[in-house]
Amino acid sequence: MSVDIFDKCRGDGGYFGKYRAAGAKIRYFKHNNMDDLEQVLQSVNKTREGGVMILIEGVYGMTGDLADLPGICDLKEKYNARLFIDDAHGIGVMGEHGRGSGDFFAVQDRIDIYFGTFAKAFASIGGYCAADQEIIDWIAYNSRTQVFAKSLPMVYVKALM
Repeated sequence: MSVDIFDKCRGDGGYFGKYRAAGAKIRYFKHNNMDDLEQVLQSVNKTREGGVMILIEGVYGMTGDLADLPGICDLKEKYNARLFIDDAHGIGVMGEHGRGSGDFFAVQDRIDIYFGTFAKAFASIGGYCAADQEIIDWIAYNSRTQVFAKSLPMVYVKALM
């Protein structure tokens, strides 16, 4: 069983139900509070049976706050957790070339799974998920939404390039 840790500022209630339905234990930390995140990581690390995942937004859509990515990356490495970042509000606008929050803070290579939508900054449809090849392969063959999905229409792919 995994333990999923969310910043309390994350606003999508339906999002959490999916994790509960999958049997994950859910914990929260105070918004951008690294001391609180560390306390949560210490408490779950002692008893965990599965992986520990920290799920955050790069830019919080409800407030516009930036996640403390350098601090979160330091803690995820210290406690051997994985970091998932929903950067729907950061991609296309943050960083020197619009590559998102990870690029803005120069921690892109420390993020385990980086995902978001093309519907905001790119005014398109669909989304993306960037990770190591092993993770992408697992998602491609095990994610029900991926297995039964269709590819983006070519006109949208061209526009995104």
